Amino acid sequence: MQKETLIRNFNRKWIFFVLVPAIFAVLACQEADQQGDSTSNGRKPPAKSPTQVENPTSPIPPVSLDVLGNAKFAITDYGRSLKENKQALMVALREAGATAPEQALVLAIAMQETTFMTIDEIDRSKDNTPSANVSILNINFDMLQELGYGAKDFGSPLNDPRQLVVAVSYMIKGFRTWTVPRTLNFHRGGRTAFNDSISFGASEYRNSIATIYAQIRKDPSLLEDGRRVEVDVPHV
Repeated sequence: MQKETLIRNFNRKWIFFVLVPAIFAVLACQEADQQGDSTSNGRKPPAKSPTQVENPTSPIPPVSLDVLGNAKFAITDYGRSLKENKQALMVALREAGATAPEQALVLAIAMQETTFMTIDEIDRSKDNTPSANVSILNINFDMLQELGYGAKDFGSPLNDPRQLVVAVSYMIKGFRTWTVPRTLNFHRGGRTAFNDSISFGASEYRNSIATIYAQIRKDPSLLEDGRRVEVDVPHV
């Protein structure tokens, strides 16, 4: 009897002093695990700010213009006027179905050819000749004809800002028909440069466009703000 009593007393003590504390310890650990689930040290990460953006701009891929793209340049802010005209050009490019690199290339040409991208800056020195310049891109009329422009009006209707989408469509067609370097050669120096790639400073012109393009790739906000990448290329 005495032996059985000792056993019962031992079991009671074991339950109260060993088993019960162990149960409470297990329950406490489970609660801590639930609170700290998928967090570091049991603390929830801060909520993401609504202004945070994962990918603020799509990358513009590199293009080869057969030059280094290492011309000296400056970046100047011309304010609201250039910003609005840039945005109008970008709208025209999107309507024409230009890809991201084509958009950046045409914008680089417009930066090289003008300061504010206005029709007042079109080079009129060759008007009414096969070398007449058309639109803010100063596309030469001979190139337009080679790309399918059929009218005999020296391209003057395309100088209207409302026809900008048509003008840029011809430049894009040149890129896709002849490649970008050959189109720029024709753009700079006509058929002669188109054939030899060097006449009338064709390689220097391509180097300028490559330099401007590289800056746009680094900072895509140049596509639509009031700044211009400026490279000094002699007029021909």
